[in-house]
Amino acid sequence: MQKTVLLPLLCYAGLGFLALYMPLLHSGAYIPGRAEELNDFFHFHWSYWWARHALVTPGLNVYLSDYVLFPYENNLALHTSALFWLPLWALLEALAGTLNALNGIFWVAFSLTGWSMYALLRREEVGHGLALVGGLALMTTPLMFYAAWWNTSNLVGVFWYPVLLLLWDQVARTRQLGWALLFGLALWGAALTDLQYLLFAPWLVVPCGLRTLHRAAGWSARARLIGLGALALVIFAALMWFAGPLPYLLNLDRERSLAWEVENTLGIALSGWAQVDALPWKRVTVGGWMTGGVLLGLWLSVLRRARDGRWFWLAVALPPALLALGQVMAQHEQPGLAIPFMPRCMPL
Repeated sequence: MQKTVLLPLLCYAGLGFLALYMPLLHSGAYIPGRAEELNDFFHFHWSYWWARHALVTPGLNVYLSDYVLFPYENNLALHTSALFWLPLWALLEALAGTLNALNGIFWVAFSLTGWSMYALLRREEVGHGLALVGGLALMTTPLMFYAAWWNTSNLVGVFWYPVLLLLWDQVARTRQLGWALLFGLALWGAALTDLQYLLFAPWLVVPCGLRTLHRAAGWSARARLIGLGALALVIFAALMWFAGPLPYLLNLDRERSLAWEVENTLGIALSGWAQVDALPWKRVTVGGWMTGGVLLGLWLSVLRRARDGRWFWLAVALPPALLALGQVMAQHEQPGLAIPFMPRCMPL
């Protein structure tokens, strides 16, 4: 058991080091990015400093601060603080400084992403080899490198998706209160990493929850699953209220908030593999390899007469893939193709 857990983790830790070798080998002296273009490197250094300062200083509040534009108090509920990483940052910062601490966060996030995806694929009875490849694929998506480039630790919480699915699977298998508690804690951790994970996770968790209800042995088992799911949500809501941003989110002055224009929403480029000269901080695409990967998966499933479970995951992937197209589907060196239904779907 220890080998099946530790060996893949060590493997992904090594692969994560290879993926981030430049910032890790120059940690403390350089930051990712280019001298010609600024990135957000100081944003999270300040956020973690402020959170620690507010927690240890009487009278201060993590989510309310006049340190930004004195004497005006700012509500930081929507500030991308990524407070889930605060304990790790505080530990590493005390040992090696804040630059090394943030690089350490990225290394841990890369490793966790690959490891958790591997564990999910193994739970779905995928072979060791393909599961290792699947974990590596998720770990090295352009978003992860984009986050490392911009020093945005809120964007490397991709591991929450497989973690939430694994925890819910444990809830469904064991129907024990402890796993429901852990599921609620994981939802809270995902929200503290970035609120966006609460927008995207339901597209995965809800279909999987419905599948487990369908597979449950009898109505009593289904009722217990529903109760455990409700308990997890209650735990999550309580944590968000007493140890999270929920009260401050409800008190936001929305009349002065800037509305995001749907037309400016980024989308994937389906021909991304053709952009060999694309700069990673100017154009992010998973369209090329994702489209090819879906087609390859379909072909292999037909050849191998795959069980229904793999078709389920394809169906689950389609709605997020359609939403990921954005308002305009970019095409290499051609005008973008407008998606007519997207203005109505983007608020989802």
